[in-house]
Amino acid sequence: MKGAICAIDDNSWLVGSKLLVSHETTGPTEGENRISSMEEGDTVSYTFRELSDDEPVPQTQPDKPVPFPMVYSAGSHGAWKIGDAYLKAAHIYPRDIKVTREHVTLNAINYLGVQLGVEIPRVLYHGEWDDKRFIIVNAMKGQILARVWKTMDDNQKTDCTRQVANFVKALSSQEADYIGGVDGGYLFDHFLSASNDDNDLEAFNHERLKQNCKDAGMDVDRPFVLQHCDLGPLNVLYDVNTRKASVIDFEIAGYAPREWIRTSFDCRLAMAFECEDIGAEDPNDEKRFEWQLGVSRDLEEMGFETARDSWIAWVTTKKEGQKE
Repeated sequence: MKGAICAIDDNSWLVGSKLLVSHETTGPTEGENRISSMEEGDTVSYTFRELSDDEPVPQTQPDKPVPFPMVYSAGSHGAWKIGDAYLKAAHIYPRDIKVTREHVTLNAINYLGVQLGVEIPRVLYHGEWDDKRFIIVNAMKGQILARVWKTMDDNQKTDCTRQVANFVKALSSQEADYIGGVDGGYLFDHFLSASNDDNDLEAFNHERLKQNCKDAGMDVDRPFVLQHCDLGPLNVLYDVNTRKASVIDFEIAGYAPREWIRTSFDCRLAMAFECEDIGAEDPNDEKRFEWQLGVSRDLEEMGFETARDSWIAWVTTKKEGQKE
């Protein structure tokens, strides 16, 4: 995903072949199609707009450094910090066509009127072209848990896990009669599909996921509930000064069995810290699992069940079958 942003000159950049970003030092710092940049000054902002169909694409300077730090890069995904916001980009594969987009999910949740108890991003822009999807969201306060957890005291850790558990509970008040995104699209959760075939476009449809969840010991006869599906330490931020948690990255959020909420905390390795996050040398160091176990305990107190053992058995059987 490197090279997605190219400089036009010292004060303007082109994202892909269509989105123009400009640096402004005067005028308002807030408003439609505008991103504030408080680190640079209270009069500094970045504006953005799509080029019109009849507007020529500006000449870019691919070798010229771009001032926006790349904060995430993994395969076909990338993210950059632009002022007080983040630009995220991802390649669109055929399997993504029916998957609910993140901007749809965020807009829906922000308009629910539910008291979430944590901050979540607002969508400032979204678009799709050049076989890629783009979204700009405002930055959340605080640091991701992977960076800040080891500096937090026990009270702050307990406070953070409880805030996120309350957020989970609030989201789960929203119900649907299908497994999928908020708009009825597919739920792109590999841990519910257990499919290794990237060309299997129907691996994430409602009926397939419903059967998988049933086979994994989850209740598929009661309503499915809204959930984030990926609340690992890279997707939760905590501000130690305000003691406020925030949640980011809603790419695979949607409706799924209620048991999946706690099961994902109990089973997924992505919910644990990396050794370097908490200064551990032993991968079995119990500090690696403080976050996921803490939230799981809070969820258990709130009445959330787990299908941990049956899900592990199902995944094991599924993978053994794929080897044959």
